Amino acid sequence: MLGELSRVSKAVINTDAQDHEIWQLTQRAANSGVLLGASQSDIETALGKGSSCSDWVGPASREIEQVKCYDEGTLPAHTLGGTPILVLGYDRAGVCVFVRALHGQ
Repeated sequence: MLGELSRVSKAVINTDAQDHEIWQLTQRAANSGVLLGASQSDIETALGKGSSCSDWVGPASREIEQVKCYDEGTLPAHTLGGTPILVLGYDRAGVCVFVRALHGQ
């Protein structure tokens, strides 16, 4: 799954069909739980460092130490809109304990 997410994170989204495909993959990653238990270093090797986004989690959980957002896909230059976003929460040991899929606006 990380390989697929890595591939689409670098893709330029030019069509609604492409956006839909990447959105489905992002949702599948979140809903399947496949990333839960993965190390932050393995995820960052595949997806990059991500950006800090603790506001996206909602009510704070004591086990979540750090929250990162990973854009899945990019938009062409001078294009308004958003891309699918994978939100991951890591515990103190750097293990993924929270996954959510969102779509930027």
